[in-house]
Amino acid sequence: MGLLETILFIPPVYDETLSVKQLTYIGKGTTPNFTYKEIPLPIKPNMLMIRVLTASLNAVDLQLMNTPISMTAAQPKGIGRDFCGVIEDVGKDLKEKWRVGDKVCGMFIHVNGQGTVADHVYINPDVDRIIKVPPNLSDEEAAAFPLVLGTAMRSLAHAKLDKNSWVCILGGATSVGQCAIQLAKNYYNVEKVVVTCSAASSELCKKLGADITIDYRAAANIGDSLMYVLGQKSVESNDFTYTNQPGEDTAPPGGKRFQLIFDCAGGTDVVFKAYQLLTPTKDGSAYVTIVGDSKTSSDKAGGPTSYFYNTAMVGRKFMSSTGMSGVNYIVEWVAPGDWLDKAYDLMLERTVTVKIDSVYDWNDWKSAIKKLESHKNKGKIVLKVSI
Repeated sequence: MGLLETILFIPPVYDETLSVKQLTYIGKGTTPNFTYKEIPLPIKPNMLMIRVLTASLNAVDLQLMNTPISMTAAQPKGIGRDFCGVIEDVGKDLKEKWRVGDKVCGMFIHVNGQGTVADHVYINPDVDRIIKVPPNLSDEEAAAFPLVLGTAMRSLAHAKLDKNSWVCILGGATSVGQCAIQLAKNYYNVEKVVVTCSAASSELCKKLGADITIDYRAAANIGDSLMYVLGQKSVESNDFTYTNQPGEDTAPPGGKRFQLIFDCAGGTDVVFKAYQLLTPTKDGSAYVTIVGDSKTSSDKAGGPTSYFYNTAMVGRKFMSSTGMSGVNYIVEWVAPGDWLDKAYDLMLERTVTVKIDSVYDWNDWKSAIKKLESHKNKGKIVLKVSI
């Protein structure tokens, strides 16, 4: 664009545009549908055009669609946060790092913008981090892992973990919880992983590396149940149901404490007893939640958004940051970063695997969303994008 055009605010004239088909919604109560967005061509120097092969759904997609935050912008908003695709066009400033034909995966987190359930995503890789797909992954696996593994990686990094550490994961059967179990056991090589889950999910969690599983439905109070498992003997064993790996015992006489409690389920049973359950903060312990005090649902978001409607969490964070509570309390949320480079190695070496529950063609998105809403999926739900 020339100086005169800039001064007169004359919009640039592009040679052509690419019409991107995407699944979008307007706001709470509206039905998603396919819409089209025009992307000017040629692409900008710092951008990539990626043809999407697969995209995964996450609980946050339902929450964004069904909570008041969806009404903050009137334009169509995309569905989907992570994806696998093939680069079709490379801006001139990126040609040394990326090539047409590279198969990549990553996250595309724009709450009121385009999602990944689309035939193309137009991204700045310095903002929306991507990596080349590990060669041992299917397109479905490559689209399924970024958000859940990234959340688990960022959350576990808040505590100093080693071979003597005990880790508690609340909601071990969730997709994030499954990644966290594997990270704790296979990457940090911790001594014990204790998880809460349903009785039906106990074997799954053990196969992933959990040493002790607690049936949260049978426990009158999860915090008390954890204290028993730690050897603090605050409740009798028949007040809840727990199972060990063969040959595994609970904590030795005199008790043990967790180095990390990672909450993927929500609630206050455990956070109210965190001071007793965790090692001192000077030893690098942490209580990390991605949910908050209230259990999330399809129409209620958790994580950092909980601060807007839960004053107790605000107060707890203040008490933590000033050292008054004696607990390092953290509300975590996934964000782009260098962790994705480490994730490449974790997935390549199968240190962590991601479980796929089901795969749908994107034209059958209604069935995929219905499955997600049922909360009966045992892994990620993936959409194959057909053009």
